Amino acid sequence: PLLHILGVTPIETNFSAGFCFLPGESASDYLWALQSFKFATGNIAPRVIITDGEDGLKNSCREVFPDVPQRLCLWHINQNVLAKAKTTWRENALGLTPEEQNQRREARDTFMERWNKVTIIY
Repeated sequence: PLLHILGVTPIETNFSAGFCFLPGESASDYLWALQSFKFATGNIAPRVIITDGEDGLKNSCREVFPDVPQRLCLWHINQNVLAKAKTTWRENALGLTPEEQNQRREARDTFMERWNKVTIIY
């Protein structure tokens, strides 16, 4: 796995702050990479850490940067919401009429449109 550490500038542009190929995705793999990154940056802690929810990464971030708040990546949150919406409003369930399938599809699409409006970042 490749660990890609990004930073954000005051004018809201992104930059690559670090790359690290890891032998795996265990907490110890992430711990080593984050400790090395912290050392390389002169022990400067980030203001916030955004991850994909990987437990090993979250736990290592908490250990290396205990006072830094962690948040989940909005893209990953949206993927989880979409997956849940697809299972909640399954349009291809057995025994559904074409009209019921269409109603489920519309309900899911309406929900996702509203969800996307709620999560827009300005």
